[in-house]
Amino acid sequence: MLLGLAALVAAERRAPAPMIPLALLTEAGVGLTMTLAVSAIMMGMLVVGPFFLTSGLGLSPAKMGLAMSAGPIMAALSGWPAGRVTERLDADRALSLGLVVMIAGTAGLAGLPLALGTAGFLLGFVTLTPGYQLFLAALNTSLLTRAPKAERGRISGLLTLSRNLGFVLGAGAMAALFQTFPDPRAGMTGTFLVAALLATLALALHRLATPRALTAAQGPPRA
Repeated sequence: MLLGLAALVAAERRAPAPMIPLALLTEAGVGLTMTLAVSAIMMGMLVVGPFFLTSGLGLSPAKMGLAMSAGPIMAALSGWPAGRVTERLDADRALSLGLVVMIAGTAGLAGLPLALGTAGFLLGFVTLTPGYQLFLAALNTSLLTRAPKAERGRISGLLTLSRNLGFVLGAGAMAALFQTFPDPRAGMTGTFLVAALLATLALALHRLATPRALTAAQGPPRA
C-alpha cells in the first residue's frame, strides 16, 4: 500500500495536468491521515470482534452475529445526532469530542470484555461507534466547508480513498496483530490498546493542527 502511494505521488509529480494536485494532498493531509487511522480501527473491530466473541468468550455463531449487530444499530441511531452536535459545536470541537469518545471505546474494548464478558464487549462497542460517527460528521464538515468550491469534489474523493485504505489496513494489520498473541483474550486486549493509541495519536495530530493553521491550509471559509 505504501509503495502504491509512493508511486502515485511520483506519477502525479511528473504529470503536466495531475489528477490529484500534490498541493491538495498537503492541504488536506491532516484530515486524510486521521481518516485512515480511524477507519483502520473500525475495520479492525469488525474483523477481530467475531474471532474474540467465538474463540475468547465461547459464543455461538448466532449469538456472535447478534452481538456484532450492536455496532451497526448504534451507527444508524447516532448518525443524525452526530450531525446535530457538529452544528451546535464548531467542527474542531466536535472532531476532538468524537476522537475522545473513540479513545474511551477502544480502551473499554481492551479491558471490559475480560471483566464483564459479552456485556463489556457491547459496552465498548456502543461507545466506539457514536464516536466514529461524530468524527466523520465533523471532519467532513471541516474539510468541505473550508475548501474552495472547485476542489470540494476532489477532497471528497480523497476522503473516500483514505477511508478505504484505512479499511484495508485495519482488515490486514489489526487481524495480524490479533493473531500474534497467545490466546484470543490477550489478543483482544493488545489489539485494542494499539487501537486506543492510534485514536490518541489522531487526536494529538488534530490538536497540533490549530484552527488557524487548518483554515489557512484548506482555503477560506464558505461565504
